Amino acid sequence: MLVSSLIGPGTTLMMMVGAVSAALHVNNILVSFFLNFIPIFAYMCVCLSCSSNVQLKFSEILTVIYCFVMMAVMIGMIMQIIHDGPTSPTALITFFIFGANIIAGIFHPEEVGCLLHGLLYFLLVPSMYMLLIIYSFCNLNVITWGTREVCKLLLECQC
Repeated sequence: MLVSSLIGPGTTLMMMVGAVSAALHVNNILVSFFLNFIPIFAYMCVCLSCSSNVQLKFSEILTVIYCFVMMAVMIGMIMQIIHDGPTSPTALITFFIFGANIIAGIFHPEEVGCLLHGLLYFLLVPSMYMLLIIYSFCNLNVITWGTREVCKLLLECQC
């Protein structure tokens, strides 16, 4: 579990590098890497040096920015499918992923409304797999959030 938590942000960063390179037509992969790495590095510095309120505000700003980037990626992917045709590798993978979820929604009609949340999930992948992991690792010393029992015991003793 720890290894996947450490590999997840790096994998997502590399995915974002490729996605930004393809969607925004950035020809140099190093430019795309630094466009993605600089905000993440700044976020790590903020998480290690600033208060929790500043960390959360910075997280909100980066989440909005990455949502717009993922919208551009989605539009770029749609344009590539239109340009390359429905039998291109990008189209086939996209159809397979979305098709599997749509078929599962058809087989489970009471949860078909959850399919709309798939779009939100797609838009928030960078926040979930990069920002949340970085935030949680940088705030391991904070015991006021999560399921830690120490906070409850302290509050009961003070009453």
